[in-house]
Amino acid sequence: MKISTGFTLLFAVLLALFTTGSKSFATDDVKAAYVDRTIRLIVGYGAGGGYDAFARLIAPELERETGANVVVQNKSGAGGLAVLNDVARTDSDIATLTIANVSAAVNAKLIGSEAARFSVTDFVWLGGISSDKRVLLMAAGTSLADWRSTPQSPALIRWAAGGKTDNLALSAALLSEAFGFNSKIITGYKGSNEAIAALLRGEADGTVVSIETAMNFVHETDLTIAAVLSDKRSKLAPDLPTLYEMDMHPASREWIDYQVNLSTLGRALIIAPGTPQANVDFLRQALQRILTDPDFIKSAAERGRAINFVTAGAIASATNSVLDPASNVDRDALLTVLGQKYF
Repeated sequence: MKISTGFTLLFAVLLALFTTGSKSFATDDVKAAYVDRTIRLIVGYGAGGGYDAFARLIAPELERETGANVVVQNKSGAGGLAVLNDVARTDSDIATLTIANVSAAVNAKLIGSEAARFSVTDFVWLGGISSDKRVLLMAAGTSLADWRSTPQSPALIRWAAGGKTDNLALSAALLSEAFGFNSKIITGYKGSNEAIAALLRGEADGTVVSIETAMNFVHETDLTIAAVLSDKRSKLAPDLPTLYEMDMHPASREWIDYQVNLSTLGRALIIAPGTPQANVDFLRQALQRILTDPDFIKSAAERGRAINFVTAGAIASATNSVLDPASNVDRDALLTVLGQKYF
């Protein structure tokens, strides 16, 4: 039987309307699952640090987008890796989000840390919040010139860090290798605030923290920021030089490149593997609306927090690139520098 062209067109229109309506109903059903529900936003570090600050900025916006009650919970341990282990062990959980230190997670897997019981490539990314632009923060009365002035008999530089796999230790090791510092990385400090307190007490000479955190201290203390660990100056402090503006041996550049590439991975939100795709998509869209909203970006900047939204796909691609065995950095040398040499 021949079907008329008019009937075919009518059928196509009805099918399109039905399909669109089905998607709308599906979205409504997903959102209904969050209304008045409690979403936990887990931070793998103590209260008061940069990750905690970003989580508390985003929480009320997530509430408006989802209709849920968003509660920020701090769960420190293993330099931020403990919460990532928890995510990896969870099959599905539509109401628990985790703010991840992506560079620390990637670094932990690269050096084969026993504390990292997860696969970075298995993470379900919701989106990136910001790049992790970090700075070299130095104790009062010291400078990079002092650290580099006596190459024949260099002074011992003490770095404050949490654990071997956290960003504080990672950056300290890479900087030490790049510039030839005679360094000792002291671990055991719980987060950037405790590391900074070590500088103030005279227990350490330097540490590497986010630029936002550092700027909160330099205005009230004698600590100084020596350089931004980036290839571009920061909009928050445009007068600060970058590492690339400093004198270094050409052979050292690969260590700085590696540091900068890791830092660009920044902070991101993840959710448990196995979470239904409809929920993942709903939360990804909500997060993107929040982090690309000009008013929110402006408000965050006024509080000293730079927002730089990155899609889930872009984060997955970036992490795979850093984990690629074909990386320019020699892996045996990397394992020695990051896991042994300065500890």
